[in-house]
Amino acid sequence: MIKNLVTPLFQVLGFIMGLLARPFTKALKYGKPYYYAYIYFFRFKRVGKNLRIDNPFYALSSPECIELGDNVTFAGGSILTAITEYNYVEDNNTIRQKFKPTIIIGNNVQIGEFNHITSINKIVIGNGTLTGPFVLITDNSHGRLSQEEFYIPPYKRPVSSKGPVLIGENVWIGEGVKILGNVSIGNNAIIGANSVVTKDVPPNTIVGGSPARIIKRFK
Repeated sequence: MIKNLVTPLFQVLGFIMGLLARPFTKALKYGKPYYYAYIYFFRFKRVGKNLRIDNPFYALSSPECIELGDNVTFAGGSILTAITEYNYVEDNNTIRQKFKPTIIIGNNVQIGEFNHITSINKIVIGNGTLTGPFVLITDNSHGRLSQEEFYIPPYKRPVSSKGPVLIGENVWIGEGVKILGNVSIGNNAIIGANSVVTKDVPPNTIVGGSPARIIKRFK
């Protein structure tokens, strides 16, 4: 009997508390991305207006090598690494490599959830570009895939770059796409989900597959 009376009472109290807390919940929801942006703001080389970071970066390295334009948004779980040093083992000796990476992200760019952007060379992402979840953009790899390095464990290979990654404006990069080094992607291109981009993508095209190939061209 008491339970039958108390349960509705707690339900009503819970409903009232929910109504009272709603403004604070909304403030927390909409304020959190700007709170995280403020934490990281002064660490980057340059930051434009209205930076949004939905959650703390899963990993962030050398932000002093990274430039962000206006209205840039990072969804949760982003990895953003400019690698200035890397150690590998050669003949039981530790060798230290040094790099001068640059990552430039333009205006009105939206980076999807769990994206991984990593550079030892140069990565440029043009204005208005949008990426889906789980996208990898990298200008580097372990080793040069040479005959001499083929039988060496990957952790003992030096990190190398074939060239920069240059992504144009208004590019749509689908979920799970991998963009590798020494690649240029033209304006307005669309990269289909799960594609692996190993060669240049002309502007105004749709590409897909592994490796990515042209599916359609627009004038």
